[in-house]
Amino acid sequence: MLMVQVTFFSDWHCGSGTTGGADLDLLVIKDMNGLPILPGKTLKGLLREAAQLLQTSSDSGQHMVDSLFGTPETAGALHVENAVLSRQEAEQIVREGTASFLYRRVSATAIGENGLAKDKTLRSFEVTVPMSLFAPMTLAGEMDAEKVAFLQRCAALVHSAGLGRNRGFGACRIAISGGAA
Repeated sequence: MLMVQVTFFSDWHCGSGTTGGADLDLLVIKDMNGLPILPGKTLKGLLREAAQLLQTSSDSGQHMVDSLFGTPETAGALHVENAVLSRQEAEQIVREGTASFLYRRVSATAIGENGLAKDKTLRSFEVTVPMSLFAPMTLAGEMDAEKVAFLQRCAALVHSAGLGRNRGFGACRIAISGGAA
């Protein structure tokens, strides 16, 4: 088994698809204890996007991407679980009841040509403070050194995740450890 560590250096938002009523337009996705998660599907998508950048026009590069991530016709060998806080951190936060300190509210509005805020454009959303999350990752079949090295190169290309990742939110580093013996 491989272990993925996602270290966020800035506030980040991975949406739940729900709102906080009139108070917040977008809430982050949380587990049953109110702790943040980065869905495995999102993490796998970030790695796949990096893999597409890494692979060259050669058949072997595309074959590695298809083998790990799948094609429209076939499932890929890679399975990524949700990224969560370490068990020790999660237990302490739940025990102390401090989960609310992991989140902040950020607001933004559209600015008109006159330099003033446009009417009815104020949006508020919840963000998670910088932290490290961990996710187990497995490969169906044989876990060879070539696949692990390819995934590690993919991880090194990911520099941001979540909403607003092209606007300063979600700055991160992803590292993959473990692998073929």
